[in-house]
Amino acid sequence: MCYKNIVFAFLLFAFSGFGALAQLKVNFPAQRAIFQRDNSNNGQIHIHGYVPNNTSRVEARLLPVATGQGTQTDWITIDSTPRGGSFVGSISGKGGWYVLQLRSFENEIQNGSTQVDKVGIGEIFILAGQSNAQGLDNVSVFNPKGASDDRVNAYTHYRVEYIDELPPIGEFSQLSKTVNIGPHGNTAWAWGELGDRLVRDLNVPVMFYNTGYEATTIENWRKSAKGEPTILTGFNVNLPNQTPYSFLRILLQNHVSVYGLRSVLWMQGESDKFFQTSAEQYYQDLKLIIEKTRTDTGKTINWMVSRTSLENNASYPPVIEAQNRVISDLPSVFAGPQTDFIQNPRFDGVHLSNTSAGTQGLSELANAFKLSLSNSFFQNSSPIIANPVLKPVVACNTANFVQLSIPGTFSSILWNKTGTTPTVIDNSGVYQAITRDAFGNYNYSAQIDISKAYPSVSPQVSPLGDEVACVGDELKYTTDRGDFQVVWQDGSISRTFTSQTTENIFAIYQNTIGCKSNQSNVVKSNFVDKPAKPVIVSPTGSLGACEGSSIQLRVQDSVDKIITWSDGTVGENITIATPGKSSVFAIASTPLGCFSEQSEPFEVEIVSHPEAPEIFQTGPYTIGIERLENQKEYEWYDENFLLQTTTDNQLQVPQDGFYKVLAVTEFPKFGISCASAVSGLFSFFKDANITGLKIYPIPVVGGEFYLASDRLIKTAQLTLMDDIGRIKMVKTVNDILLPQTVTVKNNQLAGKYFLKVDYDGFYKVFPLVFE
Repeated sequence: MCYKNIVFAFLLFAFSGFGALAQLKVNFPAQRAIFQRDNSNNGQIHIHGYVPNNTSRVEARLLPVATGQGTQTDWITIDSTPRGGSFVGSISGKGGWYVLQLRSFENEIQNGSTQVDKVGIGEIFILAGQSNAQGLDNVSVFNPKGASDDRVNAYTHYRVEYIDELPPIGEFSQLSKTVNIGPHGNTAWAWGELGDRLVRDLNVPVMFYNTGYEATTIENWRKSAKGEPTILTGFNVNLPNQTPYSFLRILLQNHVSVYGLRSVLWMQGESDKFFQTSAEQYYQDLKLIIEKTRTDTGKTINWMVSRTSLENNASYPPVIEAQNRVISDLPSVFAGPQTDFIQNPRFDGVHLSNTSAGTQGLSELANAFKLSLSNSFFQNSSPIIANPVLKPVVACNTANFVQLSIPGTFSSILWNKTGTTPTVIDNSGVYQAITRDAFGNYNYSAQIDISKAYPSVSPQVSPLGDEVACVGDELKYTTDRGDFQVVWQDGSISRTFTSQTTENIFAIYQNTIGCKSNQSNVVKSNFVDKPAKPVIVSPTGSLGACEGSSIQLRVQDSVDKIITWSDGTVGENITIATPGKSSVFAIASTPLGCFSEQSEPFEVEIVSHPEAPEIFQTGPYTIGIERLENQKEYEWYDENFLLQTTTDNQLQVPQDGFYKVLAVTEFPKFGISCASAVSGLFSFFKDANITGLKIYPIPVVGGEFYLASDRLIKTAQLTLMDDIGRIKMVKTVNDILLPQTVTVKNNQLAGKYFLKVDYDGFYKVFPLVFE
């Protein structure tokens, strides 16, 4: 096979070249490209181009160039997975002449738009034969008419001798009268007018290719189709590169794969009248040529065969007979016009023309072909539909080299840079593949810029929160984008990275095809030791204090630490003054925010004031209060004047007045003594009739009575006798002033007794009644 000038072909397939890839750009189709519709007036426009970096999808829609020239479509996604800076897709539509609009998105944000101003879904024809198909270039003599409708188009890549195996497939123009229809046609000839008639009736655009070759015989076509040398008889010219047939084959194997085809339009036979080719020979040769187009493509190529033989203004029945027989015998071969009846006689005996003041032969030829291209023809001919643009499989291998391959089955492949290997592995360059199937048809892939297969940016790693953490804690890091996989330095893949030790943190982005970006910036994670668990001490050693006082606690070894106490207080010390029990703890932290364990709880208590005592009269000369546990002393006041501090809970009232007291209670657990609240005032007024030593209560209950005196009696002897003088108890009592309790041990006395009290050289007898 021939891959001559392959790079040129690549560049022209992507008609706009390898331009700036940072914008949305259509490389295919070219302006005025037309894709063959099916018999239901449906077709597809195949598209590929370049996308901006990080594009996630491409959408397209069709808008009629003018009202009535097609059916507008909605926006549809044509590629949801752009690869290597390229997109590939197709959009379906009804037959028509369209503006192809495209837009691209990065996630849901539009990042590009572009359009192809004129592109169509319509009818495609290839002209073949000799000069009345090819056309002649003397415009002033033959006076061809160009198409008036903008929708009539022609392939314009023209070569005189032959075309390359892979010719450009994106060169088109409106078919004006002087346009040479590529690859080998001259002027618009009759085909501009035919195009106008077809567009008018079908309301779809039309594309013409022309492979006609002046003066060729059926033998020239047959031999070249078989790959045999052939001579242009009469001119003694060797036809190069298997022409004329190679013009047709190359179009069938290239352009028909890309755009599709309705039919070959065949107009040839004049030279065979001149050389008197037999009917059988012509039949066999034309049959071979038609069948060769089908074996060269693996497709049932439609042919429309005109009945043409006029030379020297005379028809040649054997050629007409052969043409009719081919039409009758071969499938998908349709009857074209009988052209010998058009403009006969002709000025040179062969060629049609539009004379300035006579028969419009080219116009009549256009009309004749239009009559043959009837509704019946379009209904009964099955068109060839274009193949989609190949979408390369793009992925990165473990070494981060891009690996390109083309899915599907094909007999050969050519990459524009590296030859015929099935797979390309590289880390730079722009690649496009051309595949060839078992029949010889070419398919073209989208172009892939290797550099665009990689993520376009490197990650920017930053802390997710704190930049320094304590040993045992963790630090989290993230990157600036969420539309790539993030591969961290340890190989883990996650949106965030968690570090628990001092280390260098960095990442790369990896896209959905496994291609990795350059490495990010490096961030170092920092971990510092946590402070030791605090130890709370009381500087005074006290664990308790009385209400109104306080306890100060502190944490040992608090230098360069922040101490936070359980009540939120911050500082080395804490003062406890609230009455009640408190369980205090502390946490130490560093200025960087590292926290210790919580200290052991430290129990202290602020003892509330004991309740105020209640004064009552305890004897004829005394007042007192109830003695409670751990009370150690009492402060007695004559109103606000402190009379005395004593361990007695009773007071020998010195004079009439108002008295109050407070009690001091010991708390051995804490080694403290706390004063009660002061009692209320107690009014005491002595009975003037009571003096000296007194005994009470009478009667004596429970064998217990009290002695009281209004002066101090240092020593007194007590003798208890019954009413006949029998002694029941003798007892010495010292320091009689405050009431003293006397208990009769037997406690079985009842009735009347007498108590003799001897003191200070005197005695006194008191009658007692025991109950």
